[in-house]
Amino acid sequence: MQVPGAAEASIRNLPRSAIGDPSNLDAMGLLAANKGLPMEAIVEQIRDGSTLRIYLLPQFQFVQVFVAGIQVRVKFYC
Repeated sequence: MQVPGAAEASIRNLPRSAIGDPSNLDAMGLLAANKGLPMEAIVEQIRDGSTLRIYLLPQFQFVQVFVAGIQVRVKFYC
């Protein structure tokens, strides 16, 4: 059964940062508004041991998180 307008209502209007353009992301404002609060996110990529690329939910803001004080040992298996 098709509901009129259901397809249009299901389309998300993502911010430019969600598709790789960080020009509209106010990082300092985001930090000030959420400092100390838990945030839901989807981890898209773990680039290395201390760099994560994530989507913050529910706005789908795309950010990179750099974690200090991390030491990673990499083992390669062939």
